[in-house]
Amino acid sequence: MISKQTQKLISTIFAVLAMVLGSLFLVALAQGYRYDFLTGQIRESGLVIIDSQPNNADIYINGKRSRNVTPYRLTSAPLGNMNVELIRPEFRVWKKTLTVEAREVSFANYAILLPQKLSYQTALPEFNFSQVAQSNNLRATYALTTKPEVAVWKLSGTDTPQKIYAPTLGSGPVTLANLRVNEDGSRLLVDQQSAAGVQTLAILNGDTVLNLTTNLQVNGGSLSFHPENRDILYWISPDKLLRKIDVARQTVSAVVAQNVLAIAPDGNDLYAVAAPDASSTKNTLRFVNGNGQKTILKTTLPQSNSYVLQTEQDRSGLYLALLSTDTKELYIIRDLKSEKPLSGVLSKTATSFTISKNGERILYNADNKLKTYDIDQAERFDFGVSLANLQGWSWYDDNHIIIAANKQLRLIDYDGQNDQIISDRSDSVESMYFKPSAKEIFYTTSGTLKQVKLTQN
Repeated sequence: MISKQTQKLISTIFAVLAMVLGSLFLVALAQGYRYDFLTGQIRESGLVIIDSQPNNADIYINGKRSRNVTPYRLTSAPLGNMNVELIRPEFRVWKKTLTVEAREVSFANYAILLPQKLSYQTALPEFNFSQVAQSNNLRATYALTTKPEVAVWKLSGTDTPQKIYAPTLGSGPVTLANLRVNEDGSRLLVDQQSAAGVQTLAILNGDTVLNLTTNLQVNGGSLSFHPENRDILYWISPDKLLRKIDVARQTVSAVVAQNVLAIAPDGNDLYAVAAPDASSTKNTLRFVNGNGQKTILKTTLPQSNSYVLQTEQDRSGLYLALLSTDTKELYIIRDLKSEKPLSGVLSKTATSFTISKNGERILYNADNKLKTYDIDQAERFDFGVSLANLQGWSWYDDNHIIIAANKQLRLIDYDGQNDQIISDRSDSVESMYFKPSAKEIFYTTSGTLKQVKLTQN
């Protein structure tokens, strides 16, 4: 007969053991382990975060319906490939194949559920558009029209555009082309062609126009906006001389740098590729600070007659994306000012690239196939979307891309999954712009501006 004191001691011991084992079990779950009731073993697992716009979509995991709807956190997910399907009545099915890794978080939380039937509206039917352009912050949109007149307009959705410039009527036809907008939409550049030749105009403060060609003798070469100072333009002249143009003061600076092939502004500083000169027999990458002081950076460049450069920030700091247009090599260069900058080749067949707003993904065209490189995860997505008839592309957000190709407009996930046509199949798409906050896409077809809204409540 066990005494009451002994029974109490045994009960206490079992209670303590239960608490310890329970705590260990919870810790194991928190660290990415799960208990397999079939085998009685603890196995490693992962976490999958699932969400959609709009939410309340049914979730199917590997073909089996879950009891949950979006948004949902799938804890203790088994390792390996997983197929996720999101289904909601009257919407297109969204699918993703992902790989669940031990003690890692996998994301399927950026699904845009498109209505099965998108609705289209003709916007501003009395206008014929030849180009639409947006500021980088997407807050200002401008357009070139051929009727009711050749002009530059500021757009605001389906409201009547505001005319901000039209050429003075004179002898012979006048056309406008190559519209460019600065970061905040306060400055525009446009080329005006007439019998007198091509002149580059800077449109300031909405409607004030400065003729850079006539007033400042800016002929040819390339112009780019300063990323922070709206009054400053960088001008690489045809003889490879870099100068600054102050459009407010209407002045052109002395030569900032010589033999310049391409630049990438970084605040008041910039990075430049320079052709050979007295200090080098090869093209070099140089850092030019705001005072014009130049430093040759110790990195090897592919040799080319032209380059495309862009600086960007991600979680690891500043980096430079550099594309050699002759050799088609696309580089990522870090630690630019160190004794040994780090560089890596993303592609040897690239012809163009863009970077997501958060700086973590690079989208590029290689061999007329679309590819994405996730810098943060060091992961490449070669999903083979044909770009043989590419007209243009843009990051819709950090997880989606909008592409105009083969006269159609498509929305594609960054990894190539869920390739969806969003333009009317009867339309012949020419150009596009969009308003992410409203999920509205505007595109031109045969000069007509049409609107499609991607989501509905």
